[in-house]
Amino acid sequence: MINPKLQYCRCGYYFKPSVFMKIVMLIKGKYVWTCPQCRAELELVLVSHVVCVNRKENMDKEIWKNS
Repeated sequence: MINPKLQYCRCGYYFKPSVFMKIVMLIKGKYVWTCPQCRAELELVLVSHVVCVNRKENMDKEIWKNS
């Protein structure tokens, strides 16, 4: 079952947008959030709920290299 209050990244990471994020979305119109797992940038917009309108993947190969 999908929870509408959670936001999901394609890598499988999910989070609940905070009140601070929602206030920034109201004032500026959008909020850019970086996924801590895959480093993709998600552009979030508040309509009646939070919606991801754009996703920019970080194609830096350094992230995926085993140390």
